[in-house]
Amino acid sequence: FELPPFPRLSLDKADAVALAPQSRQERKSESRRIVDFDFDDSGSICFLCIDNKGNATITSVTVEGETQCEIDVPRKGLPEDVDFVGPAYVGGKRFVLAASGYGDNDHANLFVAVCESGTIQLFPYIECPQVNALAGFDDGRFVALTERSANFTSFDGLYFFDADGTLAWKREQRGTSGSPEELFSPEDIERVDDNSFVILDNIGNTLQFFDTADNLLRVIDLEEV
Repeated sequence: FELPPFPRLSLDKADAVALAPQSRQERKSESRRIVDFDFDDSGSICFLCIDNKGNATITSVTVEGETQCEIDVPRKGLPEDVDFVGPAYVGGKRFVLAASGYGDNDHANLFVAVCESGTIQLFPYIECPQVNALAGFDDGRFVALTERSANFTSFDGLYFFDADGTLAWKREQRGTSGSPEELFSPEDIERVDDNSFVILDNIGNTLQFFDTADNLLRVIDLEEV
């Protein structure tokens, strides 16, 4: 789709460091750090913001520059030291995000924020490792690029979820096999179309294209581009 013209937004206040707000009214004048953002199909932009107490907020802004919603991410049940990833657009006015702990036994909490209603829901799946990146699809499905540590060994993984947050499939890998579909040094993941996604391999300097059933479609060697 073609994005409509978007008004110029000043992000100076969002990038400054300030005390965490005590109320939603006070928050209007507070400054927060923008972690990431994504667009929906109407061109509205959704920000993930973190204050200096580690509290996360999802904020949606329309193409006219008006705030559509502001949703606090629940901290209940999350580790004290947590890393937020997202938002990733999954159709409608919905965005998924992940909150991961850093401990070997910590798992990611997966949320879906519905900007139209200003609500957020925790998905029931609780066995997802630390999430490093997310990619969403317009039908609600999404895929997480994960990392898990156990016994001084690191496992890179892909966890693919249906629209209701149930796990469709997963794959984890450690070490190197030399196969073109291996997760050697995955850095980021992005949606390509309705049924495929791409992984950026940092050390291998490649782009790996997969369909949503985890079948390798092709590999692009970036050194030859």
